[in-house]
Amino acid sequence: MSVSEIAITRSALVSRSTAEMFELVCAVEDYPRYMEGCIGAEVYSRSETEMRARLDLGRAGLRYSFTTRNLLYRPERIELVLEEGPFRHFAGTWTFVQLGDLGCRVGLDLRFELNHRLLGRPARALFARVGDNLVEALVARSAQRP
Repeated sequence: MSVSEIAITRSALVSRSTAEMFELVCAVEDYPRYMEGCIGAEVYSRSETEMRARLDLGRAGLRYSFTTRNLLYRPERIELVLEEGPFRHFAGTWTFVQLGDLGCRVGLDLRFELNHRLLGRPARALFARVGDNLVEALVARSAQRP
């Protein structure tokens, strides 16, 4: 891991099934409604095994977009592969582990490095904050659903 790389690892226990949480994560088009810093989202394509989507992140006059190809391994894992965006490299994995009737453990591992230093601290802070809050936002969203 380089000095400028950001690594985020988060997990949470939720009283939902892996299938329910998997679908909630895949509902990328809903992210702007409840995810802090996410100001837009578009799904370009979706199949049983893959989804291509763009996220638009913004805060304090900054705006960045990136596109990922998400490899779907229902309902255990989603691998995020960067297609386009302001990153030197970007990799992410969502994991979903069923815990019997209690629910499941949702995990997110993100590692990224911005393309160049010109983007600076505000961009790093924005991406780190959004990444850091993803699991928390999804847990809160799952609690609001019937």
